[in-house]
Amino acid sequence: ATIFKEVGDASTSFSSKGYENAVYYIKKEAVVEGTTYYLISTLPSSVNGVVGWVKASELAYHNHSTVGDNPKGLYIKGTGKAYSKAWGGSKDLVYSDMSKYAGQEFKVNLTEKVGNNTWYRGTLNG
Repeated sequence: ATIFKEVGDASTSFSSKGYENAVYYIKKEAVVEGTTYYLISTLPSSVNGVVGWVKASELAYHNHSTVGDNPKGLYIKGTGKAYSKAWGGSKDLVYSDMSKYAGQEFKVNLTEKVGNNTWYRGTLNG
């Protein structure tokens, strides 16, 4: 993908190399000459953490919503992986092997939905 500092302006474009395999927030949408662009950010902000504008056709994206923020405790099965963001990519990976955490409590502070998948945010092992 190509990233643009100014939406659709080729003179402000740069390569997405180094930005792949990570999750970003889509904070704005713009249509220029029939092409849809999204403003992506590393933070849930259209001001802070902004990376730039990317053509919608060059992104994989899903709806993201908060399901609830009631604290609860879940217990780790020991399978899967843990990410710093819901629907995280390889650059968002925190724990690649959950087996050593099997049986430990995961203190959930937010439940989110990305596409049809439920994600839990919280703390594990401090």
